[in-house]
Amino acid sequence: MNRTPSLPGILLLLLLLSACRPPEAIRTVADRPPDYLTAVQRMVGIHAAIVAQDVPADEAEDVTREWDRLLDWLPWLAADTDLPETPWNRVAATVDRLAEWVDDADGTSTQARLERHRAQAHDWQAALDELRQIATLLEEEASTPETGLTEYPTSPDIAAEPSSAQEDP
Repeated sequence: MNRTPSLPGILLLLLLLSACRPPEAIRTVADRPPDYLTAVQRMVGIHAAIVAQDVPADEAEDVTREWDRLLDWLPWLAADTDLPETPWNRVAATVDRLAEWVDDADGTSTQARLERHRAQAHDWQAALDELRQIATLLEEEASTPETGLTEYPTSPDIAAEPSSAQEDP
């Protein structure tokens, strides 16, 4: 008996698996932010616009969809950095907390979701501050020049002497 999966069987399995998530929730390269810092900055901007009620009604659904995508991408973007495990775990925990708040508002209208966000603005701000604090660690790391060389203390006399290996014969 041949147990090799057939092409139609594989396609059916892929179709069933892809039906488990709504299309807007599927990660694509096209909607991936370039890096963690950019994603956090964009989330801070969206939060500020929501709190200030600067989101036009005709853009509200797009804004909440963008927020959801950024939230979905954030742990992956943090994993692409040189973050040590502890800060990365903080990112994951914060994203989980934000995702719970989003899930609690699921099933409500987009406007109701924005109202709920405004009502919990202090909590959202605290979570974003946590993500920004981690982003600051990355900015500091990026601004620190990395030579890859280990520096050893040398005496001035040794450093001033030419090396015999560098002399031409």
